[in-house]
Amino acid sequence: MLVKLKKNYTPIIGVFSFLLLFLLVNFEYFMNPDTKSISKYFYIYLFVTVMVMLLGLKQYIDSKDKVNHLKWNIIDNILILLVPIFSYVMFESTTGSLGTVKEIHLIVINILCFYTIYLLVFIILNNTKLTIILVSTVLFILSLVEFYISAFRGRPLMLGDFELINTSLSIVSTYNFFLNKGILTGLALYCVMLVIGCMKTIKVESKVKRLVYSIIILCLVSVNLYGLFSGYIVKKYNLTVNQWSPLSSYQENGFILSTIVSYKMTSVEKPANYSKDHANEILLGVDEENSIGTTYEKPENLIVIMNESLADFSVINEFETNENVTPIMDNLKKNVWKGNLYVSAFGGSTANTEYEFLTGNTTAFIPNSIIAYQNYIRSDSPSIVKTIKQDNFETLAYHPYYPENYNRDGVYPLLGFNEFLSLEDYKGNMLRWWPNDSDMFKELAQIHKEKQNNEKLFMFNVTMQNHGPYDDQTFTSHIQLAESPDKYPQTEQYLSLVNLTDKAFGELTSYFESVEEKTLIVMFGDHYPNVETEFLESLYGKPMSALTNEETMKMYQTPFIIWANYDIGYKYIDKISTNFLGTFLMKNFGFETTVYQDYLYDLYSKTPVISTIGVYDAEGVFYPWDSLSVHEELINGYRIVQYNNIFDNGDQLEGVYD
Repeated sequence: MLVKLKKNYTPIIGVFSFLLLFLLVNFEYFMNPDTKSISKYFYIYLFVTVMVMLLGLKQYIDSKDKVNHLKWNIIDNILILLVPIFSYVMFESTTGSLGTVKEIHLIVINILCFYTIYLLVFIILNNTKLTIILVSTVLFILSLVEFYISAFRGRPLMLGDFELINTSLSIVSTYNFFLNKGILTGLALYCVMLVIGCMKTIKVESKVKRLVYSIIILCLVSVNLYGLFSGYIVKKYNLTVNQWSPLSSYQENGFILSTIVSYKMTSVEKPANYSKDHANEILLGVDEENSIGTTYEKPENLIVIMNESLADFSVINEFETNENVTPIMDNLKKNVWKGNLYVSAFGGSTANTEYEFLTGNTTAFIPNSIIAYQNYIRSDSPSIVKTIKQDNFETLAYHPYYPENYNRDGVYPLLGFNEFLSLEDYKGNMLRWWPNDSDMFKELAQIHKEKQNNEKLFMFNVTMQNHGPYDDQTFTSHIQLAESPDKYPQTEQYLSLVNLTDKAFGELTSYFESVEEKTLIVMFGDHYPNVETEFLESLYGKPMSALTNEETMKMYQTPFIIWANYDIGYKYIDKISTNFLGTFLMKNFGFETTVYQDYLYDLYSKTPVISTIGVYDAEGVFYPWDSLSVHEELINGYRIVQYNNIFDNGDQLEGVYD
């Protein structure tokens, strides 16, 4: 049985609740009213509080007077019409991007996008109350997801991320969630919209009128959608999503508009002058001298370790710590090749780095928002795994985390791995939240011990120890920055973890030194870690926003090391990108190679680095993507061949890629 209160206390409770929230959020300003800097959220909260008071007053008057006055009907209708604008402010406030969209025309376009969403849903539901409640709730939840993903990962929520729900849910418990003024402001506006939605319900009762209104709305919406998705608005205002800093684009253009721009970028168009025959001509034009590697003896055991977030900050600028971070790897000089690996990811998108290594394809030619494992590998795909299998190697992948992450359990068999071990197979201890490298490497050694006699083994290991976040209060950081200890705790925790990786690598090489079988161990970092931006800026000596593309490339540079228990001498490779590294190993250590890999090795000799930020040629000259100069034809040739490899499935060249 429902109990009906004689008096409606909702307006009073609402007013005092918002007043209390308003005072809490702006406590600092009220304690120091002379401050010259007033938070942008102050005015929004002031507006919200006044709105709630007016709505409460209106509800109080309505409760006293049941007659619907014309003036109140007009106010109701105006407020309902303003909901999409409130939604825009709510979304940008929650995501922390309020005020970052400077151009008036971009603000208007974003707001029109919100109107489009509301109108389309209204056509379906024919109910303003349900439309406002449903759409505003979905938008508020989406804004929260966008904020936390940006905060934890350093890049915004993008279209490709929606296919990574399992991956995201599996690590969500490791992050510390928090509230700030922006989120509370968004929450306040969300509550206001719910109140507006519940004040009055508008329906179109007549079927004829509903049809007419629907046609009118669809015509208006179609004009807006055509302008957005045809590319007219994108071209007119030269809108894009910055490949190396998508978060800045989302802040400058607004989330909804940037998402639409990102969608436009997800489709890969045929390269200019593309044809199957043209791709074949490019492959046949390989310089045979450049496609011949310096062949050393083929190993009987090949172990490749893609180490989570392994990076060397000193490539940006030298800095001192209380002890050497990687003394073991630094001092290895015998039968070791070292160098600088250029990756196409920062702070995440690990799977794209391994995709480049295993396939030889560059993610520079695919949209920034896309994870290749999720979108482009649907059937058997060419890879170095299959090349190695042709030499009668057993192929095993080991990633000590959930197998569904980045769809690895579906992708690895298609790339040619015979076996995939994951978290459920890991027997070692956890460090912070993740499997530690020392125990992980001991398990690699154990797998080797248990293999059959005369069996050749290829192991591909993706580690987890150094995964962010780097704010575990139970972990003691033994590496400290000499000039500013404790100033950057995340950086010091990260450096301490890398030091443990260095020790674990020493243990692994010590084991294989005593093994008679020729063994080659390769280790490289997948991307930079997400540590304090202020620390990186202190190394650069300037804010991130002031970096050139070539300076930014330093944050896409990770170390790699090739160690052998047999004679390979010592080499230093200054520059190579991930898409060439797999082929580099095949060509230099006695493996048979495909036509595509021969082409890649020839291309490597001319442009050793091709990444999402730009290109380095053999002379060490950097070229951003908008000014490739003399290398444009060469790079476009690679684009054509890769398009045939990945996208032209119905007309792919035969006998070329595997």
